[in-house]
Parts: sequence; structure tokens; C-alpha cells
Amino acid sequence: MQLQRNRRGTTSIEYGLIATLIGVALIVSLSQLGGVVQVLYAASEAMVAAAI
Repeated sequence: MQLQRNRRGTTSIEYGLIATLIGVALIVSLSQLGGVVQVLYAASEAMVAAAI
């Protein structure tokens, strides 16, 4: 019984670490994507301004 309880705690900690790593990866990738989108909008704005 005691061994099973310790194992459940370990599993929940592992799942927590995996969720944290996924969250960090999402934040980093979305930050990078935001920079790319900002550059694309700036380029589009420049093209529209040049066409007018």
C-alpha cells in the first residue's frame, strides 16, 4: 500500500513537469511567432503606403 502511494506522487510530479515544459515551449514559440507577424504587418504596411 505504501509503495503504491509513493508511486502516485511521483507520477503526478512527472506529469506536472511535462505540463510545465509544454507551457514554456508554447510561450517561447508564440513569442517568436509574434515577432514574425509583426514584421509581416510592417512589410504589408510599407507596400500599401508605396502603392498609394
